[in-house]
Amino acid sequence: MKKQLNSHMIYLLLTLPILYTANGIRLHIQNLEVSNYALSEFLINYQGGFVRRGLIGEIAFNSTDPVYTVTLLQKSALLFVLAGLLAILFFEKSNLARLVFTVIVLFGPGGLHDMKLGGSSVSGYFEYLDRKEIWFYSALILMYFLNRFAGDKPMIFYPLFSLVCLLTILIHELFVIFPLAILIVLLISKKITFKSLEFSGIILAFLVVFITLFLVTPKHGTEEISNKITSSYAEKFPSLDIDGILSPTENAIFAIGWPISRSHELASRLFTEGSAIYYVYFLALGLFALFVYAVIKFEKRTHFLVASLLSAMILIGLTIIVYVFLDAGRLISMFTIGMLICFNILGDIFIKAAESSNLRHQESHAIDSKTQRDLILLATVAYIFFVGSITRVEHSNPQPNQIPLKSFLG
Repeated sequence: MKKQLNSHMIYLLLTLPILYTANGIRLHIQNLEVSNYALSEFLINYQGGFVRRGLIGEIAFNSTDPVYTVTLLQKSALLFVLAGLLAILFFEKSNLARLVFTVIVLFGPGGLHDMKLGGSSVSGYFEYLDRKEIWFYSALILMYFLNRFAGDKPMIFYPLFSLVCLLTILIHELFVIFPLAILIVLLISKKITFKSLEFSGIILAFLVVFITLFLVTPKHGTEEISNKITSSYAEKFPSLDIDGILSPTENAIFAIGWPISRSHELASRLFTEGSAIYYVYFLALGLFALFVYAVIKFEKRTHFLVASLLSAMILIGLTIIVYVFLDAGRLISMFTIGMLICFNILGDIFIKAAESSNLRHQESHAIDSKTQRDLILLATVAYIFFVGSITRVEHSNPQPNQIPLKSFLG
């Protein structure tokens, strides 16, 4: 009884900074809107034909006020993620894992302190309000709860899992990396026979993911299609400030026709004029925090190895796509917060499979506390050595130790 009380007290103490920050975000975003460039990407619709990233735009187009609809959807998704992270923290078993989870949510790359750029700026600016990865986190949180409450019911879990994948890929095709990695570890972790409902469900999910990706990937769009999408808003919403929102210089609708030659040009500039070290620093921070969390959360060796495989697959997938996406900062944030949620999905997969005696590796040696401590100590020493090395290398961006701290309380 005393141990349970202490656990609840620790949970309450850890939720306070998240609740404080989340409430500040909730209050501050009431009068904020999505910036014009990001808004124009959300306004991509199917009026010029079926194209990638058009689902939210099609919903907005069929509403009475597209700008209000997009902003409302973004704010709702952001608040859902905040509530979902608190719920995941509640179900976490280990208090030490809860502590590391909270630190990553608050201070990891892409965490709550990164949601607001500009520190205590009066105008404020929330990164996630303008970005589609908030929908990735929402989808992963939905998958977490689907697995938690229906993971042992294949007839319910896999159709709903597939539906979440389909809708999120229609919002942005980059999401495909996460469900593919999760499905692979499901096959690795569970004893699944070819004639079982579980195997049929996994095949269904794979088919939905690949077919949706196959349908949206070639639909890059052309300048003609982009112009049709832009004009569709001018015709249906004459009072909408088309020149302001969809101006030639701020119109992200044309991104659906992004050519690979443009990626070559920007990649060349990134490596010659920019600084890869600047991004490697923050990637190392995310990797270090996730490694410590995985060591604490996955106490069995096999589970830790599967978790390492899951993170490696997602990291490799995002690294490959960075050449085309060319937004390393967002991908690092996506990897850190996305992996944090994925680790919790994987942890629940192991629990559900063990309860139904469906776990592939039932007898797995536990990682003792001494080994856990040694692994964390080794990672800490390596991280300190790494940061101490790269912060002494000259590069064009501000060095990490010169970057001013953002206001957490402001």
